[in-house]
Amino acid sequence: MAPPQTGLRRLAPRIANPAPRTETLDWQCGAGLVQKGALGNAMPKHTDDRPNDPVQTTPSRDDALAAGARTQRLLTQCTTELEHAWSRCRDLFEHMPAMSVTTRRGHDGLPIIEDCNRLFPETLGYARDEIIGRPLGDFYAPGSRAEAETQPSTGSQDAVGGGERQLLDKYGGVLDTTLHLVATTAPDGSVAGARATYLDITERKREEQKRRESQSRYQALVAQTLVGVCIVQDGSIVYANQKMADITGYTLEEQAGFLSFLDLVAEEDRQIMSERLRRYQAPDRTPETQVVHVRRKDERAVPLEVQGAPVQFGDRPAVAVIVLDISDRIRLQNQLQQSQRLDAPGEAAGVAEVGHDALLSILGHCEELLDVIGPTDPRRKQVTAILTVATEALGRSPQLVPQDQGQPAGPGRDSHGAAGTPTPSQTVLLVEDEGAVRSAVRDWLQQAGYRVLEAADGEGALELAASHDGPIHLILTDVMMPGMTGWRLTEELARTREPIPVIYMSGYPDPAHHLDDADNAAVLQKPFTPRTLLNAVHVALDDPASARRPPSDTESHET
Repeated sequence: MAPPQTGLRRLAPRIANPAPRTETLDWQCGAGLVQKGALGNAMPKHTDDRPNDPVQTTPSRDDALAAGARTQRLLTQCTTELEHAWSRCRDLFEHMPAMSVTTRRGHDGLPIIEDCNRLFPETLGYARDEIIGRPLGDFYAPGSRAEAETQPSTGSQDAVGGGERQLLDKYGGVLDTTLHLVATTAPDGSVAGARATYLDITERKREEQKRRESQSRYQALVAQTLVGVCIVQDGSIVYANQKMADITGYTLEEQAGFLSFLDLVAEEDRQIMSERLRRYQAPDRTPETQVVHVRRKDERAVPLEVQGAPVQFGDRPAVAVIVLDISDRIRLQNQLQQSQRLDAPGEAAGVAEVGHDALLSILGHCEELLDVIGPTDPRRKQVTAILTVATEALGRSPQLVPQDQGQPAGPGRDSHGAAGTPTPSQTVLLVEDEGAVRSAVRDWLQQAGYRVLEAADGEGALELAASHDGPIHLILTDVMMPGMTGWRLTEELARTREPIPVIYMSGYPDPAHHLDDADNAAVLQKPFTPRTLLNAVHVALDDPASARRPPSDTESHET
């Protein structure tokens, strides 16, 4: 770094204007003490301003020596001050909190580094002597090497500018910096080079990038979340995500046009919501969830769970409000409560149905054995004992009422009389998920001369009916089965076939509850005996109109 010239300029008046003298100072007489070349032209000869006098006086040797001594002292003082100024300037240059270099134009016009401060090599990982004498562009990252300060210069233009630049350290790492560039001049005023100062902003750029990425992730998350999010500032909505628009029915622009966030809240909940907004702004708040209703654009009230927290938006305090539409949750809870009320005895009824099925199988097989065992057969006594125990079990359970009175039991319907003779080729579609019951009922029907198509569930029955070419004269189906109820089965069959008489079998004490709109359906209560079954089948086949076709959903609503 070249010494500054300002020190000489500051002291020049003191040198150029010595005390007035009456004689001309002969520079030659003081040559032994003061060299003219030491001060250059800083002290021109001083001549007497008096009119020309033919008589000139010659200064004495002592006067010349005194003048030389004064000049020498002045020169020493000037040099000391100049050196001090230079030292201070160098110290500032070395310890400035930024990287700095000075450049000169090389023979090819490229800017060559002729000096650098301490921070430049330390930051880039070089020694000082590895930097001095090299082109400035060697230390620029590829993306910045085309900048003007790295290109050849004619010296006629001013090197002044700035902006962001990327420097390259010794190990290939890239540093983000901001550049301040000023020109340096030669004594003739031409541009000799430049002083480039770089402020390292790498960490700041990284933090900015992290903040941008975080904001981008947050915005994407908020935009796609399943909850409504809005920011309320001074009572007004200043931001809302798309889910908030879906919940309220108002567009984002319409929400921003509200005078207050409370305009969205149903009138009966505005006071409590206003209090919640105030609480949400407290930094030491306790997380709370409040249920309020908002009034949609279509005037429909929507129940919401609301939470909030203090945030900064635009460098000002605000409240982030998160809302969750709980309409579906409330609807499902109501449905569950209603189902629990209707099915309070459901678990016990399910256990009872298992008992019904077991007793039905026992009773059926016992009666079959009694028909084939003669009166003198010793086994008849054992079968009779089993039948008696099963019958007593029926009598002890209020939910297990034997249907041995010749009915299928349904609201307002009884069938009486003995079983008739089946018409040849009459086909019964039997659907029962319990294997033992299905087997017993099938055997009873086949022994009575009926043709039986059997299935274990509704889906199997639909497939069986679709593949059967002939008519189906009667459907005998359990009410509650896995996958599809008996009522839904008959509804599906009614879509593809002519009306078919139906008898429902059920072990539930209140089977009508499971039959939806089938108020007049024929129900055969489990357990039942073969005689009860065959009587019910006979009645249904003799009077097909009595076993009505189940109505569709549309028909049931219309009626």
